[in-house]
Amino acid sequence: MRRSPALLLALLALLAGAAQGYAAQGNTAAVRSLGRERAAPPKPGAPIVAILCYHDLSDDPSGTGYTIPPEEFRRHLRQLRETGWTFLSLSELLSRKDRTQELPPKVVVVTFDDAYRSFLEKACRS
Repeated sequence: MRRSPALLLALLALLAGAAQGYAAQGNTAAVRSLGRERAAPPKPGAPIVAILCYHDLSDDPSGTGYTIPPEEFRRHLRQLRETGWTFLSLSELLSRKDRTQELPPKVVVVTFDDAYRSFLEKACRS
């Protein structure tokens, strides 16, 4: 579906802005974003961290622009696994914020916003 790239671009823009704000506070050790990577190369060995936010899963074609089919969500997860990403919970990631050397090279956190029922019914089974 065409909605996923737009959602990912919006997420990347938000992450880039958040990373710049975090860095402005003097916290630059492990903060990276795709936007900043284009401007300057990352430090060698620094992990890449992606936080993906999903809203709703549904096969209903009349769903909102924030809705994707469950099969597409499963495909996203498979592609991430196949390309070497390690899944962590947000609490696992935050618990290592001062020990970034312990993080795998590519970390992804999958989150859901808005507490739609589809999270429990469709995402938790994926």
